[in-house]
Amino acid sequence: MDVWLSSHGHKTRYVLGDARLSINERVIELSTIARVRLVVLAEMQACELTLRDGKTAMVVNDTKEHSASYGELVRALHGRLAPLPGVEFVRGSWLLVGVLAAIGVVVIAFAVVLQQGWFSVPPMFAGKATLIMILGFAWIVLGPLLVWKSRPRGYDPRSPPAELLA
Repeated sequence: MDVWLSSHGHKTRYVLGDARLSINERVIELSTIARVRLVVLAEMQACELTLRDGKTAMVVNDTKEHSASYGELVRALHGRLAPLPGVEFVRGSWLLVGVLAAIGVVVIAFAVVLQQGWFSVPPMFAGKATLIMILGFAWIVLGPLLVWKSRPRGYDPRSPPAELLA
């Protein structure tokens, strides 16, 4: 399988064979892969491969026009890795959980600052303290659900999560 994907405007060539994956000029033996992590953040799809020596490689796509090719490549990669012993399959990321939690904290803190009038704020935020407070409190309810959904957890490689490959 030979696929071109886009990341930050640069095209990368991925060639998946029976026993190896080539990313541009880098060749990775499939038997050296210890962990596969799938993550989606906004429009970016990523499949992080951690090798047994601790090095990582990424299969990344950030355009909708290549999302079908990305899904096809990652499904084929899973098919080749599933029978291999000792490969861990994980979805989600603690980094993503941290980012989501930080967003909630910043929104709530900003709302409190506006409400208390501790600082003079730019005119574009004048009169919007109530709206920002509502968003902050909505985050208190919805944030834990998003964080819970984004936490790292295992999955069956014979049936990778469709929402991470679409």
